[in-house]
Amino acid sequence: MSTAMQQPSKSSSQAGDVEVEEVNPKLLKVLKKLLQPKLKLHNDDYLNLLLNHITKSEDSPDGLTPRDLKTIKQLLPVWLKGAVIQFEKINEPPNPHILTFVLNITTYLCKEELMFVTLNSDDIFERLLTIVKRVSKPNVTVALIKMICTFIDHKSGLQWIISTNHWKLLIDIILNNETVYVAKEGNLLITKLLVKSIAVNTTFCKNVIETILTPLEDTTENMPESAPDQCDTRCLSTTVQILNEVLTILLKDCKNPNENAVILLFIEKYNLEKRIRKLISLFQNVELKTELMKLIILLSLYVLRSKFSGLQIVHVEKTEIYWNVILNIFYQAATEVSILCMMKLLYMSHTVWFDIKATMPTCFNTDQKVVSFEDQILALQVLPALTIFVKHFGIKVYIDDDKDDDIRFRFFNKYVEKINPKIMRLKYKWMEHLLDNFSFNDGILALKYLVHSKQFYNKDNAVVAFQLLIYLIRDLTIHLKLNSHVQLPFLQEPEYLALHLKVMEILIEEFDVKWKDSLEAFCVLNLMYSLLNGFVWPTKIVVNALKLAGKGISKYFTFQMALLVDIDVSVMNDFPPVLNVKLHDGAWEVRDSTVELIHEFAIAANNTKFSSYNRLILENNFPLSMVRMATSDGNSYVRASALKCLQEMIKDATFWDSIISNCNIYVIILKILQMETEGIVRSEAATLVGSIYEHQSIPHDLLIKFYDVMSHAVVADLHWEVRVNALKYWRRVIDDHLTQQGMIDGSFPNVTFSKQLKKIVTLSPFEVRKRLVIVLQELSEIGCLSVFYEAIQDECDLEVSKLATQTISDFVGLLKQHELSKESFQNLAPTCPIIELGQKDIPVLDEMDLGFDSPSQEVPFSEDIMDQILDTRDLNLLESVFNKQDTPVMENIELKKHSILCPIKFLDLVYTDLERRLSEKTKIVQGVDNFQSLLDDILKEYEPTDVNTMDCY
Repeated sequence: MSTAMQQPSKSSSQAGDVEVEEVNPKLLKVLKKLLQPKLKLHNDDYLNLLLNHITKSEDSPDGLTPRDLKTIKQLLPVWLKGAVIQFEKINEPPNPHILTFVLNITTYLCKEELMFVTLNSDDIFERLLTIVKRVSKPNVTVALIKMICTFIDHKSGLQWIISTNHWKLLIDIILNNETVYVAKEGNLLITKLLVKSIAVNTTFCKNVIETILTPLEDTTENMPESAPDQCDTRCLSTTVQILNEVLTILLKDCKNPNENAVILLFIEKYNLEKRIRKLISLFQNVELKTELMKLIILLSLYVLRSKFSGLQIVHVEKTEIYWNVILNIFYQAATEVSILCMMKLLYMSHTVWFDIKATMPTCFNTDQKVVSFEDQILALQVLPALTIFVKHFGIKVYIDDDKDDDIRFRFFNKYVEKINPKIMRLKYKWMEHLLDNFSFNDGILALKYLVHSKQFYNKDNAVVAFQLLIYLIRDLTIHLKLNSHVQLPFLQEPEYLALHLKVMEILIEEFDVKWKDSLEAFCVLNLMYSLLNGFVWPTKIVVNALKLAGKGISKYFTFQMALLVDIDVSVMNDFPPVLNVKLHDGAWEVRDSTVELIHEFAIAANNTKFSSYNRLILENNFPLSMVRMATSDGNSYVRASALKCLQEMIKDATFWDSIISNCNIYVIILKILQMETEGIVRSEAATLVGSIYEHQSIPHDLLIKFYDVMSHAVVADLHWEVRVNALKYWRRVIDDHLTQQGMIDGSFPNVTFSKQLKKIVTLSPFEVRKRLVIVLQELSEIGCLSVFYEAIQDECDLEVSKLATQTISDFVGLLKQHELSKESFQNLAPTCPIIELGQKDIPVLDEMDLGFDSPSQEVPFSEDIMDQILDTRDLNLLESVFNKQDTPVMENIELKKHSILCPIKFLDLVYTDLERRLSEKTKIVQGVDNFQSLLDDILKEYEPTDVNTMDCY
């Protein structure tokens, strides 16, 4: 046995005497292996998984009992001491990943103060720090910081930190680090150390603060007056970032008097604000200046909180003296630094305010209206986007009182009333600066930060942002009609308009904006139509416009949907021709988004039952267009989307009649399932079969062919999604056969009407069992029982096996409920009419008649054709010219043969073996990260194998 795993000494045994035979032998073996001097780690993820398992709480469902966890916890101190000895023996630095694991184990153990004292008595921490100094890796540093952070939680650990100088080493590491993870953990450590130490040793707390502020003093004293930006500011930047993070953390939870005391030390004792203002005036470096300005805002927010926290209401004038400090910083950032600096400051201010606003009073102005901090931030945040439209359409559009448009007038009036006059003045000054230094990138940055800040906004804020953005788009469409040259700058910078539309969609979706929240929502479809009709835009803009229109349909953003009045609306009638053109666009993303929009129309038609929607879909041949897209589009995502749209359309009888009267939809689906090479398309086709089976019907002469193909989809398809969707179809088949035998809502009624006898019959227990026998025989004949038998035994796809097992469990529960056993089945069907057949061939479909004209393989190009296109509205002509390079690849797939399972064998399987299989599957699902399985994997990874390398050739 190696030194690392020797029996503990007397002092070691205080951690708990561990009998070796009680400890998991595999765990012992793994821990020993980790300390082998020249061990090469192939996969350090194993260490993270192992750590997660052995440090879990007792109530974690992991297969580890409380006794197991207790035993492991007794073993770990012994192993830890052995690890330290082993590291000290070797002459070279230890493996960083193993050292990190050791430090994390130490962190786990030292959460208990008694264990900390025990390990400290063996000088473990001093020795570990000596070892760590030999390894300069970020993961080791993070683990070390977390370990020290744990010490702070108890008195003994804090005293150890205060009595040693190791904290100086850590602060030096944090100040000079260049890694985000080290900075994050380091900031938490410093904050925790300051808060805990100020209550027990103020002198020590001041020493820590002075150490952190040293780079600030050094920079101020040693900086050349002529060229301050030429001096090395890396350490200063890190210090300022640390101060920002520490103050942010302290502000988030300022209820503790210790946290208040720490902030006051920074403000009063070290006059932090004065020092920072001096540095702001000296430096021109944008990043450094931004961080310095953040500090001023944080200190100002603290003062605001300390003055007004706990009050219910306050007049805004009483707070203005404190807000002025923040507004001056905003103005300086906006006009003297950069828009990025301004956006960062707005976002940071919003973040901190979100954390402290629960303790802050509600502000009122002289009109007794609420002045919301969020409204002020929003007004500034969207200004660069507004400036883009002011630049191109003029300021008059946004400042003149347009009383002809009452809704717009009321919105802008309400919008202005929400904004504090000082913020309004700041807005106009900043707008002048933005116009003088115009760039679309400013608007893009503003919208990105708006999306980033959505977590801090409430629905009212989101609605205001949505309304403002929609008015900007409305102004664009109006000016496009007046002068097409307006489009040019937006074409040159397409990213802005694409993002503008995307942000509107995000606001609608994430804040559930409805027409009741904003009457402007009724304009969405009109505006998207105006934007798309007659104008050529880059793909991303078209896609986002179509998606936004789809959101408008799904949220009922039309007058007739809102008022539940079935009337024709011009935009609804105007939109389809645009969609028909977009279905033949060269970019697959546009075609896909168009299909998704038509899908939304179909959902609306089914949900509202408005004849105008049905008429719109039928008159524009959208059902047939979706069939064409599903079979002939060259992109698999578009084909899948078209099939998904058909799943919705076939729920409506009129759409279904349109489809089956124009094409052989059954043969088309069979072709897709047998010849389509893309799993995502076959998956949607399988779902479509289930939808047809549920909502419409499949001709009797084609049922056998569908049974064959869907059986193959379950047992032989390589994509689990296809198999799962095919299983859902078979579950519908079981339900349908049970329904035919009289089952209603999962149970048999006392009486039912018999189609065979043409009279009402009583369903006695015996009669129910007879009907269940018929169901079993029918399911056996069509191959359903064999499909589930195969799926239950599947070892590759857990989802397939899980669904099959769940379905059959429910079915077997029904059989047991009505006492249909293997013996009773034999009594009711003494000679089973279904014998086990041999394997059955499934015919492969050849080229089929899909009901469409065969497209020409070569398309001539001439001026005559172009003239015809320009002069015609015939979309079939467009279809024959555009998008011929995109055609799907179809291959004959060799279908697997299947056998029919006799009901007797099925019952034998489910009554004798199903419970065991259920138990096994549960263990497999729960045991993917099982502790024992993990140990086996680790040992297998590092066990020497007797493999002759020559055998590989």
